[in-house]
Formats: sequence, C-alpha cells, structure tokens
Amino acid sequence: MEKRSEIIIALKITAAAVIAYITADLMGLEFSVSAGIVAILSVLPTKKETVKTALERLLAFVAALIIAFACYNLIGYNLPAFCLYLLIFIIFCRIFGFYSAMAMDSVLISHFLSTGRMDADTILNEVLLFLLGTILGILVNLTLRRDKKKMQELTDKTDEQIRHILYRASERILDSNLKNYDGKCLEVLDNQLDRAEKQALTDYKNDLIDSDTIDIKYIKMRRKQAEILKEIYRNVSEIKTAPDTASVISGFLAKTAEQYSRDNDVFDLINEVRTISLGFKEFPLPGSREEFEDRARLFVLMRSIEDFLLIKKEMYK
Repeated sequence: MEKRSEIIIALKITAAAVIAYITADLMGLEFSVSAGIVAILSVLPTKKETVKTALERLLAFVAALIIAFACYNLIGYNLPAFCLYLLIFIIFCRIFGFYSAMAMDSVLISHFLSTGRMDADTILNEVLLFLLGTILGILVNLTLRRDKKKMQELTDKTDEQIRHILYRASERILDSNLKNYDGKCLEVLDNQLDRAEKQALTDYKNDLIDSDTIDIKYIKMRRKQAEILKEIYRNVSEIKTAPDTASVISGFLAKTAEQYSRDNDVFDLINEVRTISLGFKEFPLPGSREEFEDRARLFVLMRSIEDFLLIKKEMYK
C-alpha cells in the first residue's frame, strides 16, 4: 500500500513538472525547463511545509533579484558578479533561515548571467518561471489528504500490542516460569508508536483547514502508558511466588486487557482497581520474606495500573 502511494505521488510530481515546462514553453519563456525543476522542488512531504516553504522562497527570490541587480550593474555580467551575489544571498538566507531557497532561487538568477542583461523582460521571465513551478507544486500537494485508514490501522495495532502486554503480565504474575517474558513486546510497542506518531504528524501537516490534533494527542497518551507498562513489566518479572493477592491482580489485568479500547472511558476500571487496593488489608499477612516482597511488588503494581488508567481517563475527558 505504501509503495502504491509513493508511485502515485511520483506520478503527480512528474505531471506537475511536465505541465510547468510545457506551459512555460507555450508562453515563450526562456529556460522553460526551469519551471519544471521549480515544480519538483516545490513539492514537500506535507501541505503546510509546502506553503510555508513557498512563501519563504518568494521572499528570498525578491531579495535575490535586488542583490543580483546590484551586483550585475556594479561589476558586470560575469563570474565575479555572480560569485558576489552568491556570497551576499547565502548570508541573507542563513540569517533568516531560508535554506531551501538558496539553490532554487540562485538557478533562476544564473539565467541573467547567461543572457547578459537584467531588464524588465528578463526579470518578468524569471518571475513567471518561479510562479509557474511554485503554483503547480502547491497544486500537487493540495491533492494529498489525511490517510485516515492507515492511521486507524496503526492505532489498532498499537492498542492490540498493549492488550498483549497486559495479558502477558497477568499470566506472568501466576507463573514465574512463563516462557519468553523478556520485554521484547515493549520494544515492538515503541516501534509501533514511532510509526503511528510519524503518520499522525504527517496527517496533521497535510490538512490546511482542519488542523485536528486528536491523533497526535492519542499517541502521546499511549506513549505515557507505554512508560508505565515498562514499570509494570519490571515489577512483574521480579515476582517469584504467587501471594494470595496474585490471582486477584492477574484477573484484573486480564479484564483491563479485554476492555482496552479507544472508546472506553475506564471509569469503572479505575473504581475497581481502587476497591482491590483497599481490599489488600483483608488478606492475611505474608508467611515468608519472599512472599512479603512479592506482595509489596504487587501493591506497587496496582498503583501503576491505576496511573495507567488515569492517563486514559484524562484523555477521554
């Protein structure tokens, strides 16, 4: 699916470059192929980046014309004048952060060196090349939309991995010899969160009108929960016995995993975890040091689970 999407985008960029070139040629502009190059350079990964960069390049291009006019008329249409222009223009771009404008604008300015003149006609020629390429580049980006299906798939995979981690923790509490309880599932979760966050940011930047940040906030919430899951893993992996409280906590973890979803407000789960924590006082005292240590770990574990659920509660609100 990703390869197909990249091919479609490549075809759109190619079409924009060809249309820009043909249009410039039909208008009788010199160096018409440059309009196609400008179109290619104007297509950035997201709409917001494209529009922002286009405005920066436009401001830089105006400055480039002024600097070039001064250099060419002062020294002549020769290499030293162009070198002086480059020095001043690059300093200007670096000061104002117009890094993407340095190469593209300078290609257009170099045309004056080739023609040996910089009058109204040649300046208009370069302005039209710039506008043609930039506008077509922006039009390509306007066809890019939020990939809601892909974002949904990534969040679903993330949620499924979290359910898996909770289920495994519930099993490990009762079985200290559980195989492959090595924390690799947490690494998988981190990778899935990275992919989901990247997609959420891309979708956000591809929407010029409706800048909805809900997906970004959702992934940030899952990242916070992932950190708590790492604490839960550390506590669970150190349990050596199965105290009286173990079965209750194991069952609650399994229940949390079962009810874990994007739409669950977790209010009932929070009330239940607090009830279980209070009920710890009713259990008889541990009979050995190991059982005492494990019960302490389970008590800390319940606090972690409560924090895990409270993060979701805040997000739901």
